Amino acid sequence: MLATELLSMTGLSLVNRLAFKNEQAKYVHLAFYRNKPWASESWKEYFQAQHYDFKPYVAWRKSAFVGRYVNVDADGIRRTVNSDCSPSSRRIWMFGASTLWGMGSRDQDTISSILAEKYSKSVGPVCITNFGEGGWVSMQEIIELELALKRISSRPDLVLFYDGFADASAPYFTGRVDVPTDFDQLRRKASQDDRQPSSAFLKATNTYRLVQFFMDQLLKVKQDQTATSMPSEHQLDLYASMAAENYLQNVRLIQSLSEQYGFRYAILWQPLIYEGNKPLDLYERQIRETAVRAAPGLPLLYRKVTDLVVSAGNPHFVSLIDVFDHCPEEIFIDYGHTNPIGNRLIAERMLEAIRGPRTGLVP
Repeated sequence: MLATELLSMTGLSLVNRLAFKNEQAKYVHLAFYRNKPWASESWKEYFQAQHYDFKPYVAWRKSAFVGRYVNVDADGIRRTVNSDCSPSSRRIWMFGASTLWGMGSRDQDTISSILAEKYSKSVGPVCITNFGEGGWVSMQEIIELELALKRISSRPDLVLFYDGFADASAPYFTGRVDVPTDFDQLRRKASQDDRQPSSAFLKATNTYRLVQFFMDQLLKVKQDQTATSMPSEHQLDLYASMAAENYLQNVRLIQSLSEQYGFRYAILWQPLIYEGNKPLDLYERQIRETAVRAAPGLPLLYRKVTDLVVSAGNPHFVSLIDVFDHCPEEIFIDYGHTNPIGNRLIAERMLEAIRGPRTGLVP
């Protein structure tokens, strides 16, 4: 038994390293990263930082990580460069998922760091906190906002939400709204029967995990080979209505918190590779085709949810879907994550939005 466990532990470690190495190599060879001397190490740190701690109410947060290019503090908050947190600085809190956290970017290249740089140059000193976390939906962001308002004495002047994909796609993948990513997996873990300790012990072994890994890979191959059926127009309309109404309910909560705590806010709707009119290069066309094939109907669902949210007429809502329409360079890493070129364009549009007369978020 001990020998099997030791062999399985070695095998599992090797499998994980190879998986990360293959993913790292794929991204390092993309056009933007190809000739960057820091790219390999930066992507390596990104994958090394993908460990999580259980957190009350929000379910998960990244563990603390210290690297040359990727840094996460003890509270799970990624470092924002160019942030000046002196008493006279304005304070901006940013919430979102992995696209805001900064997949594929050094600390200095995340959306929050670039926004801090541009804001400080054009407006004045600013302290930006990037609360973004991989896989989060807007309800987790709101709970994190509430927790931060309780524990942090320096409250924000402005709160930005960079949302879209996670909330719009939730009904498509889960049939529900207001549930976190991997809800079923979390539910199964929480529902494990304590009266079967032998089963729990087995599942904790490296042997079980290694076998489970290979079973998951076989299942993934089978799923990839099986065409996903296109939801009906009626089903997409139902999903869109569910997602939009849930999101707008969450915006009402944000509005209430804004009034109670005296901060302003903006909702910034993120661009995706199958939205807008960006000229796509060969790689981007390939990942767009793959994304559409893997989830037929999802692009249409996103468009429907966007239209419903826009039609609500909230003056704090700003769509960034067209932000790359005149950018022929390769921007997208996958369906929604963007490289530092894309992050800079997004940050520039964010600054325009928070300074614009329609929102009036910056005097």
